This record gives sequence, structure tokens and C-alpha cells, in this order.
Amino acid sequence: MNTLGFFAYSPQFCIGAIAMNTTKTRLTFDQFIDQYPEDGVIYELVDGEIREMRPIGADENVANLIQRNIDREIERLNLDLVVTRTALVKTVTKEGQEQGLIPDVSVVDGEIWDRYLY
Repeated sequence: MNTLGFFAYSPQFCIGAIAMNTTKTRLTFDQFIDQYPEDGVIYELVDGEIREMRPIGADENVANLIQRNIDREIERLNLDLVVTRTALVKTVTKEGQEQGLIPDVSVVDGEIWDRYLY
């Protein structure tokens, strides 16, 4: 990220500006997990930064509808699956940056869910 840094010089008192490069430290997925705020808000790791995610109106309604319908089918078919809206999924971009994303609705094998639930 480029920012503008100002400097002053004496004795002639010359004021100027220089461009400085500042780099942010990008979090890894493991660092994100370690630093995850425990305040009841949903966060994702995007481009190495922790970002608050807020459900938005119609999207939230559609996700609820999808979850309910999948839940009914799982129950009807007696499948060992878990439908969740809180699963944090680790992904990696083509540039190699780790992300931590929470899909609107996830279906997870029950055995895997039980194994990694903590």
C-alpha cells in the first residue's frame, strides 16, 4: 500500500512529501484461528486480514431456506450429515494466500464433523 509521508528539513525549512511503501503483515490461517475474536460476531480471513461478516437481508433468508430443506432431506433419508452455517473452511488462493471462509450453508459428513469439532 502506498502512503504519503511528510518531512520537514531545517535550517532552510524545506517541507516536502515522499512516497513510502508500507506492508501489512498477512495472517496465516493458523494465526487467524489463534486470534479469532470471541465476541459472537462472524469473521473470515480474507487477503490475510480478519474481516467481520454480516448476514444481509435476502441472502440470509435464502440461506435459512436452503438449510431447512437440506436438513429435512437428511432426516428423511437418515443420513449421517451435518448442515451448518458456521463451518470455517480453509482455502488457498492461486497466489498461495490462505483464506478462512464461512459458506452460507455447508454440508459436512457427520463423522468428520465429530472428529474436528472443538
